Amino acid sequence: MNTIKTLLLLSFSILLFNCSDEEDKKTEKEFIFSASELKQTEWEGEFLYLTNGEIDSKGSIKIVFYTEKKGVCEYKFDYHIDPETISFEYEISDKFMYIDGPLPIHGNWIQQKYNGNSLEIADSKAAFTNSRMIKLTRVN
Repeated sequence: MNTIKTLLLLSFSILLFNCSDEEDKKTEKEFIFSASELKQTEWEGEFLYLTNGEIDSKGSIKIVFYTEKKGVCEYKFDYHIDPETISFEYEISDKFMYIDGPLPIHGNWIQQKYNGNSLEIADSKAAFTNSRMIKLTRVN
């Protein structure tokens, strides 16, 4: 009788753990940094100018990626009175993003973090003395 109880308990435990793993796999999503993932999304956060790794100046930034190639950005640095709005074009290749538009967003950027709800990019000079970083949170 004890053997039957032990076998039933063991079978139930295996079944329970297997079901749990399947549910976890169904809810996991792999986030890939790509133009198709960013298309029709809106983000807001902060823009940082760094000197020797220290924040030199910062401001707020909002970005809307309308298509897989075009977007609009509104930014305001702490020392500006009014925000500025600019249009831009962009391309993404692996972890690299090129933004063709006016400063401060123009240039080559490297993805530092992306999980679908937050995005951090740093300019390609991040290892040098002066660099820029954008930290965003998804709005929609």
